[in-house]
Amino acid sequence: MLITISNEFKQEKRYDDALHYLDRALNIRETHLPSTYEQIARHINGIGLIHHEQEKYNEARQYYQQALDITKKFNASAYDDIAVLLSNISLTFQRQGDYVKAFDFRNRSLKIRETHLSSNHLQIADGLNELGHILLAQKNTTKLFVLINVH
Repeated sequence: MLITISNEFKQEKRYDDALHYLDRALNIRETHLPSTYEQIARHINGIGLIHHEQEKYNEARQYYQQALDITKKFNASAYDDIAVLLSNISLTFQRQGDYVKAFDFRNRSLKIRETHLSSNHLQIADGLNELGHILLAQKNTTKLFVLINVH
């Protein structure tokens, strides 16, 4: 219920209220259900998403990294969650103009998906598209053409 309330506040762009309810949900889960690491990581990612929407990219990245660390430690086979978190981290760097780090994290996300999904899967196409956007922002057409020709 707390997550639902948080999501409603987030949609209304009432971010402080959304964070309050998400923090309460996270607190309850950590206190009473500490073995539910997957949900804890998702709550922490949710906090990162709210900070991201507020353009607080450093804070968002810290939460994404924390969620990534938890996921890798307790559920390393959750490749999709790991790929999403790497993409989220990439977006924070991209928004801040650090295209080298953005490319690195996006590429790591793509490599995970290429390992686990069919080559024509939509998420792979999206990952390639995002890499292309990063290269265009860098005005790195040489690397962009290599990316296009390899895939």
